[in-house]
Amino acid sequence: MTRLIESLNISTSPYINAILSIIAFIVIAKIADLFADKVLRKFTRFTKSDIDDKTLDVIHRPIYFTTILIGIILAIAYLKPSHKVMFYADSMLYSIIEL
Repeated sequence: MTRLIESLNISTSPYINAILSIIAFIVIAKIADLFADKVLRKFTRFTKSDIDDKTLDVIHRPIYFTTILIGIILAIAYLKPSHKVMFYADSMLYSIIEL
């Protein structure tokens, strides 16, 4: 994770990097949301079964929110908090992802 963070540093300020990380992952989540809604929905229309429609309905929102939470995890890592804070923040966010 540290190597990824170092390669994505855009600014010298960790706060700007954290904010940009969250914004970037919100944009990525929205793109994934639009892709699922516009592109994948067209493919599901060609099938006779509605199971793929239901599957897409079920995974659509979790993918969106998980992508944003990954951005938040990366943003927290940019701020380089103490190990204790990082442990609790990661644990809480990963627990939310698991829901």
